Amino acid sequence: MARGPLIAVAGALTLTCAAGCRLLQSGPSDQQVAAAVEKSPPAPPTAGPTYLSELTSVQIEERGPYNSDGKYWPVRVRVKGGAKIKLTNPFQLGLLGDRTKEKAESVEFVEEARFTKDDFGNWRASYNYDRHGPRWRRDEPELSAGAK
Repeated sequence: MARGPLIAVAGALTLTCAAGCRLLQSGPSDQQVAAAVEKSPPAPPTAGPTYLSELTSVQIEERGPYNSDGKYWPVRVRVKGGAKIKLTNPFQLGLLGDRTKEKAESVEFVEEARFTKDDFGNWRASYNYDRHGPRWRRDEPELSAGAK
């Protein structure tokens, strides 16, 4: 008869541990999201090759549920900062002018980030870019053949 209560206690402890372990595996906090995005900022959705030269703010727009297939936490972030043109070959040097005097163009955009933990327990942000280009460029109406 002493086995019945022992099994019940063991079951309760197992259930409590499972619930506690799930709580410990929650997604990244707002501070962790901002730190991971600052460490690895997304590329601005522009027509040409650019990069974020300065990041002024990161805001969380929306959080998604844990994706068990891809093993990541999805978070939509709004990024504000400055973008500059990235040189892709030496022939563009004459077209750009003095890069040190050029101001960064102000940009603000929303990007979907995937957050995972690395082997050391730090949060990493990665981005799933569409190979067809930014959504704003794809959604522009096609110019008709008669319009000039």
